[in-house]
Parts: sequence; C-alpha cells; structure tokens
Amino acid sequence: MTAIDEHPWATSTHPSGMLLTATDGAALRVRIARHGPESGRLLVVCEPPPDARDVPGADALRARATVDPTRPTARIAADLHRRLVTPYRHARPAARDWRRAADALAAAEQAILAEVRSNLSGLPTLVSRGEHGDRGALRLCSDHPHTGPIDSVQVVEPSLRHEIRPGQFDAQFPSYTEVRLRVHPRLLPDLSRALAVLGWASDITSVPAHQCPHAHEPQCRHGHDHTDHRDPEGLIGRLARKHEVGGADMITVRVENTYSCGHESEYAAVIRAPHVGESVEGWFDDVVQPETGDGHACGPSEHAHYEALVTVAPRRPDLLGQSRTWEG
Repeated sequence: MTAIDEHPWATSTHPSGMLLTATDGAALRVRIARHGPESGRLLVVCEPPPDARDVPGADALRARATVDPTRPTARIAADLHRRLVTPYRHARPAARDWRRAADALAAAEQAILAEVRSNLSGLPTLVSRGEHGDRGALRLCSDHPHTGPIDSVQVVEPSLRHEIRPGQFDAQFPSYTEVRLRVHPRLLPDLSRALAVLGWASDITSVPAHQCPHAHEPQCRHGHDHTDHRDPEGLIGRLARKHEVGGADMITVRVENTYSCGHESEYAAVIRAPHVGESVEGWFDDVVQPETGDGHACGPSEHAHYEALVTVAPRRPDLLGQSRTWEG
C-alpha cells in the first residue's frame, strides 16, 4: 500500500485504522469495515490536508472508496491512485488558495475584535462575561451593576466579506457590526458627541496592514506590500502555525466541558505536541489545559469538569488515547 505512486508513502496509526501520508501531504485513512453491507471490505477515505481544511465543495479532498482486500496489492494501489489520489491532487491547489484567503479574512476580523478588546480593557469597571460565536463576540459588563457610566458593552463578531467579494449580491454592501451599549443617561451627550466626530472624521477606506483581509496576496487593493509585512506573533502567524505541515508536530485533542448547571460542550483543538524533554504531564497542564472551557458563565455553573483526549497524533503515536481531567 505504500507504493501507490512515485511519491513515498509513510504509515502511522490512526484512531480508526491506519494513515497513509505521501511526501506531498496527500493522506489516506484506511480501515477494515466491521459492520453493515461493507463488512470485511477495505475502506479508504481521503484525509483533508491541514492547508486545505474545511473547504466547501472540495469533495475530492473527502472522497472515499471501498475495495476488496483479497485483490492483488498492486491492483488496489492502482485503483486508489486513479479513484482518489489523482482527483485529490488536482483539487488541492484551488482548495489551498481558498483556505489561505479564508484564514487571512478570519485573521483580519479577529484583529479588529482584538483591538476593541484591548481598548476597552482599560476601563477598570468592566469585566469579561464570556465570548460567543465562531470568532468570538466581545461582551463586557460592569463589575458592580448600576454604579458606573457604562453598564455593559457587547460587540457582535465583525465581518469583512464585502472587502474580498466585491460585486456579489450578498457582499456588495458592508456587513455592519451590531454594538449594544447600556450607559448612564448622563453619558449620552458625550457619547453622541464622540459618535458625531467619528462619523465625520473617520476614514473607513484606510485599512491597517494587520487588519487587511488580503494578507495572502503579495500586493492588495489597500496598497499594502504583504511581502514586507512581518507579524511573527500576530493573528495571521498564529493561524498559519496552528495548521502548519512540518516544523512543530501538531496533534488534535478532543475537549469536553461539563458544567454543574448542566451546560456541556465538545470541540477539537489543534495544538503542538510536547517538545523534546518536555514531560507529558507538564504539557497537559501548560498547553492543553488552557484550551479547555468555553466561557460559559452563570450562577449555577461555578463548578466545572474538563476532559481532554488526544485523538489524532500522526507523528506521536505514543500520545494517542492519553487523556487528562481537571476540575474548576
């Protein structure tokens, strides 16, 4: 099975069977069906590459095939190459471009929200009440309600899709962001005055480089030269490193959060594997534990149970199935 084509293929363990990975990043998940009409047959499923993950319409990156395991190995390899690997490699460049554009858009939107969070964090009377939504809407409330000039601020996640899809019906107009405020009546004159000044003087066509949704393009319509832009610790860098192939080993951890009020959540987190010489216990506490918790907060949810389980570790099979729990 490792001789599907001219590319060398490596094997590794997978929670649901075996993983075949080529040097160019193509990956196939292989297992024997145990139940149903396909019982006893070999199931082969394309594993979406990290640099082209979650691309809508890229069916070739998620295609599957069943083969008779009693056939000659060379015939199986040729069949998989024709049915899965060739369409996979054909679809991957366009899917990779889509993914890079989507990551750049997400990074720009998160940069706006991060600046809002940084600006409002200087208000000593406001505390965070959790984040909601795919990219995290900001919600701050007064630590002592009904005492200060600002009682609460809530910002819905911003959208910049209109800047990357000009001319399309659903993107020709800006997607305005909803901001909800609860303020003391005495603050209204100053608040309205500040909004009036911003409305007259702000240039919404001026886009900072770190908030540009075209960071994947060397030259963009906003006039930035992204080949000279360096942001090693910024949002774009973190998004790229989180899903990079090569370099630091990346693994997937399933996180389950259970709160005493009955609220539960589950999601997958992609994080780095332990460094050489780093203890697994310390890695769980220092790297994995901060990924737990979904920000849920209510009176009856003061106690929570968090569990993390390693589900995918292509280069660290020793970590597969290891788990830790925390109480909070």
